[in-house]
Amino acid sequence: MNNITPVKKSAERILVWCCVLALTVVFVQSVRAAPPSGTNWGLLYADEFGGSSVDTQKWITEYPWGQTHDAGNSAYMLPRNLSVANGVLTETAKRETAPDGKAFTSGTISTGYNFLNYTYGYAEARIKLPSRLGSFPAFWGLYNGWPPEADIMEYPIFTSGMNYNKYNIAYHYTNSSGDHASSGGWVNPGGVGDITTDFHTFGFEWSATALKYYFDGTVMRTFTNATEIADLVDAYILLTNGWGSWPGMPGLGG
Repeated sequence: MNNITPVKKSAERILVWCCVLALTVVFVQSVRAAPPSGTNWGLLYADEFGGSSVDTQKWITEYPWGQTHDAGNSAYMLPRNLSVANGVLTETAKRETAPDGKAFTSGTISTGYNFLNYTYGYAEARIKLPSRLGSFPAFWGLYNGWPPEADIMEYPIFTSGMNYNKYNIAYHYTNSSGDHASSGGWVNPGGVGDITTDFHTFGFEWSATALKYYFDGTVMRTFTNATEIADLVDAYILLTNGWGSWPGMPGLGG
């Protein structure tokens, strides 16, 4: 069995991608487009990953709808591919035949339909991204049906060539004609360089008047389209380590 990893193997473990310190969702006492440093924020949900395993009272350890279905992912999600130690959640992808015949297994966590649903607020996760070609980590939100979908951070590392200085954000919604539409695209946090070399904080602020996407506390993109915002309802959070599909299939090396 070959571990498919974005970093070189160490003597202790293989890190695929890590969410550290906190996944935090807060709400505003009065609805307004305020930065996370505003005075009216209150904590609603958080996980510091301080134990030795995923807290199953906070997280579902597969997709809420099951392990197999995600059009942008060629990996089958298994709880055994998750580990927690020293305040770090690790999701490990492996090259192995999955129960559904896929070529990879990996890991995901989600607040799902039961543990967190919120309307308006700010969510963030501190993440160390992989650098391996073919990997596809994402921090995203789903809601009541699809669309909408808020892709706070997508990092498909294309096998055909990749600029490691940028990542993708997107918002999928139902437009005024009742059709699927989307906004967003690639963002490059200026002056950072390769964003796989350290942890970074990705955030999403959602108010009645704007959707704001953050990188290390700086707003990267703002959407103010009323139709897009109105499509959101009952958010839940996913942190996923995907493989293949959109970025291309990983090779055998590494």
